Amino acid sequence: MPKSPLDWTRAGFTGWGVWQLAARYTYLDLKSLGINGGRVHDVTAGVNWFLNPNTKVQFNYFVSARRGFAPPADNLIHGFATRLAIDF
Repeated sequence: MPKSPLDWTRAGFTGWGVWQLAARYTYLDLKSLGINGGRVHDVTAGVNWFLNPNTKVQFNYFVSARRGFAPPADNLIHGFATRLAIDF
C-alpha cells in the first residue's frame, strides 16, 4: 500500500506512489536426448511503479544471449516492455 498514492486534483498531481526496482537472471538449456537446441542466458532489469493500491505500471529492459550449436546460431537480443495492471 503506497503511503502517498498518486492522486489528481484540480490543483495538479499529489503524491508519488511507490517505486520498486527488480532484477532477474534466467538460464535455459535446450539440450536433451541428443537434441542440441543451444542455451539461453537472459538478464532483466525492471522498475515497478505502484500509483495507488489498484494500479501498477511496469517497465522492463532485457538482454538475451542465445548460444547455439554453431556460430551462426548465436544471437544477442535487446528488448523493452511495459505493462499496466489495474485491479478492480
